[in-house]
Amino acid sequence: MNVEDFIVKNLIVHQIKKEQQQGAELDLAPEELPADALSHNFIKEVINSYYHKRSKFFGTFNADKEAFPFQSNLDDFLKTRRPFLDFSRRAAQALYEKASGIRQATGGYLVLSFLESEQCPYFIALMLHNVERFRIEEFHLKRSVILDIDKLDLASFIDIAKWRKAVPPYLSFIRGRKVLSNYFREFIGCTEFIESQKTSEQLQLAVIHYLGRLKLTDEEREKRKNKVFDYCAGQINENNLIFLGQIGPILRPEDPDDFHRFANNFYMISPSFEGHRKVLENLVVLSYSSRDLTIRFNHALLNKTVHYDREKEELRISELPESLVQELDLITK
Repeated sequence: MNVEDFIVKNLIVHQIKKEQQQGAELDLAPEELPADALSHNFIKEVINSYYHKRSKFFGTFNADKEAFPFQSNLDDFLKTRRPFLDFSRRAAQALYEKASGIRQATGGYLVLSFLESEQCPYFIALMLHNVERFRIEEFHLKRSVILDIDKLDLASFIDIAKWRKAVPPYLSFIRGRKVLSNYFREFIGCTEFIESQKTSEQLQLAVIHYLGRLKLTDEEREKRKNKVFDYCAGQINENNLIFLGQIGPILRPEDPDDFHRFANNFYMISPSFEGHRKVLENLVVLSYSSRDLTIRFNHALLNKTVHYDREKEELRISELPESLVQELDLITK
């Protein structure tokens, strides 16, 4: 979602008051916040903070709707347009009950917002806490208490369009401190999506898209794709996970964290996942197969021994290996 291209349709903030090892108290907002410029700028800051988090993971709603009712309540709100205030209060009550059962949990402000954009609608849910800051007022030092948007560690973004089409993953969340983030994930009903082939396909697309944005020669672009594949293949061979944080320095050494943010935000790729070798080979190998024809060659051969004429829709291969020449001679005699 573009941080500029969205409209705040609904926004509300409820408060759960709780200290560690203490009981909880729920303070419900009497009404929604106005969908004005201030609300837009607030959500814009939230989105910016969320997109810069490296600890985002991706998933789907748990299939057990009775045990995890948030998805049903959200679906009901979206379909019937029941009052957002009623929906949000039901959600706040559910989170309050979850937090009450976790002794280490602390309270905070539950922010719920429904957004629309040209791309698709989104729903966001997050917890914020207060933080003390300082200001100068008439040359005197004063304390200010503000919402700590930078320290965002309990949050979830839901892509409504992908959810409706059942295209996983459609839900992203921040995995903060385990005990605290677990109860928030259970409130939303998040199930982490780990599917080797699908995630590897997303990585392949992300690498190609990202390299296309950089000012590189074709040769340098292929070299970096090969290095990414070598890293991924090595991890797969050792039965290790692939880490986005290790790919960023390969693609852009001068800004090693940039690809991690790009892949996380635009392709919904988790920081680590199990790789699928056959899919990732497409980074360095072009393969096509039909009933009568199979073609497979390394990208590095394009414009060297493999030549593609776009206008004529022709593929020409030169410098054929001797063994292939002999086979062709046999079948053409």
